[in-house]
Amino acid sequence: MINYVIYGHTDYLDVLNIQTDYAQNRGHLTLFINDNNLELKELYKKYDEVIFYDDKETYAVRVLSCLEKINYDYILFIHDIDIILNSDDVLIKKLCEFLRKNNFDRVDLKYSDK
Repeated sequence: MINYVIYGHTDYLDVLNIQTDYAQNRGHLTLFINDNNLELKELYKKYDEVIFYDDKETYAVRVLSCLEKINYDYILFIHDIDIILNSDDVLIKKLCEFLRKNNFDRVDLKYSDK
């Protein structure tokens, strides 16, 4: 199973909602989002887990604090603005196996029409 982690912010809820709709049923979904007082139960229930970060921290600290709360060997980390229009899950799983086999910790994906 692919562990999708989406980094979002309540300032961009319109985009985050679109991203969430496209990410549904792709694998295990985790949302990193700023701590807030908004009523977002409908959004949160579309995720397997929701992890909150402190908006006052730097981006790097936000991401690190959230990553420390999950326990997966590999994740597909996506920003809310990078909407998943389509993906090749078979290829992503092959990439994960390549990473494991070669003890790599990161691959940077770019869009391609090939």
